[in-house]
Amino acid sequence: MKTILKLSAITIFFSLSAIAKPKARVGMQALVKAYFNSPAQANVKFTITKKDLHNGYMKYEASYTNQAITRGELAYYVTNGGQEMLAVTTLMCMQACITLLQFYGMQQGKLTLLPNQIVGMTMNDFGNRVNQLIKAKMSANERQRQAQGEMALFSDITSLPQHGTTIYIKKDSRVDRNSIVVAELHFDLTTGKFRFVKR
Repeated sequence: MKTILKLSAITIFFSLSAIAKPKARVGMQALVKAYFNSPAQANVKFTITKKDLHNGYMKYEASYTNQAITRGELAYYVTNGGQEMLAVTTLMCMQACITLLQFYGMQQGKLTLLPNQIVGMTMNDFGNRVNQLIKAKMSANERQRQAQGEMALFSDITSLPQHGTTIYIKKDSRVDRNSIVVAELHFDLTTGKFRFVKR
């Protein structure tokens, strides 16, 4: 009887182990490669300028066929359950700069844009909220110069973390020569989503 119970316990243990076995991770380098080689990036040449795989962080520069050059950051996130995600920023500058933030994951072996990674917001909502916060943080000097018709007084800079998981959104003033954090995105290791926190 003891032998049968032992065998049953061993069988149940191995059956549960086989069922509960986590899916193998793709890894940051594979996600970055998939992003760089995606159809949307067909006319772009990427160069990694900083790589810190231990902390899931990279910086890049990109040159386009029309000679435009930009730069950005990549951050790798993994939930407690093993779900992987790549955050990507792209800095777009003319007289001032604005940062495009996007999230990607692998679904059925394909890189997929994840549009709902911020709790209660679409990415358009996020952009609008950031614009409101940045305008609310304008200095008297900036307001005066804007009233005089001056444009491109400040940039909207989103910084991905090399350490930790928090994403910072900053107002970088060309006029006041300072940079202030206006909001943060706090990562939830359980859900894989971010919570928008106003500063």
